[in-house]
Amino acid sequence: MEKSLKGRVAVVTGAAGGIGQAIVSALGVAGVTVHALTRGGVPPSSLSNGASISWHHVDLADDRAIAEFVARLRVTDRGIDYLVHSAGVFCSGPVAQSPVEELDNVWRVNLRAPYVLTQLLLPALARQKGYIAFINSSVWLNPRMELAGYTMSKYALKAFADVLRAEINNQDVRVLSIFPGKTATPMQETIHDARALSYQADELLQPESVAANLITALSMPSTCEVTEIFMRPARPTPPTFND
Repeated sequence: MEKSLKGRVAVVTGAAGGIGQAIVSALGVAGVTVHALTRGGVPPSSLSNGASISWHHVDLADDRAIAEFVARLRVTDRGIDYLVHSAGVFCSGPVAQSPVEELDNVWRVNLRAPYVLTQLLLPALARQKGYIAFINSSVWLNPRMELAGYTMSKYALKAFADVLRAEINNQDVRVLSIFPGKTATPMQETIHDARALSYQADELLQPESVAANLITALSMPSTCEVTEIFMRPARPTPPTFND
């Protein structure tokens, strides 16, 4: 039987848009109290089914900001059941011409921030026998020209998840990686615009589908662990140089 998520507590990064926003909404509907992290605006939001959404302005490129958030959470919260890493930044350009500062920023947000936040919350997650989910990317399976920094960060994020799983499974903490293909998000729209490509949101994977798969994985009985989920649009377009 599937287990209920009602009454659980989650931390979600990248919560104000795209896949992260869909995950926050799906968790809230399931009765989960969500601590939603964003580096931008902090929209007030609440749910009436016993769950709530608390918004936190946290710059994931700043280790001190992450540590201060976790310190506040330990004072006010009863525990953490789920940690969902959904935040991410994108960069592109040929290796010969891309500033190394862009690589540093991508690695800091896409890899270092999940590492730091996971490390700080791991004791709380272990006490609750929790779940850590990484929203990765299908680029891990399809390396493309001019995406070195972004692709490297996603390869490394998968490696982090795999090693982490090996380390903490014996504490009954689960680790899941989700690899969505092209998804209808503001980031994907920006990428299309930058490459003068037609953006058809209804032809792409929807954020709500990614969130639904996450909820399904979290709802599995304790005898089952979902480790990886690969997703793509139902009608994927053939890869080109501009993909």
